[in-house]
Amino acid sequence: MQRVIEDLTRAIQQDSGNSDWYFLRAHAYGEVELHLNAIDDLSQAIWIDPTDPVLYIGRAIASGDTGQYTEEAADLSESLFPGL
Repeated sequence: MQRVIEDLTRAIQQDSGNSDWYFLRAHAYGEVELHLNAIDDLSQAIWIDPTDPVLYIGRAIASGDTGQYTEEAADLSESLFPGL
């Protein structure tokens, strides 16, 4: 999984405006239990594309995995009507 993270990091360096790269790297971080890194990447992806509900759901899951239940609930709520 480390290789995947490294490859996605290079992709982000080349195209930092693509929320998909951050989403994919966040997923990879989650697979290796680096949930705070996943939250950071999902936050960046949301900054790029605040209307994608999948990003909010992903960040909610990562927040729940770290015991940040208030943030988890807020992101789940936001995922219903993102960007409004």
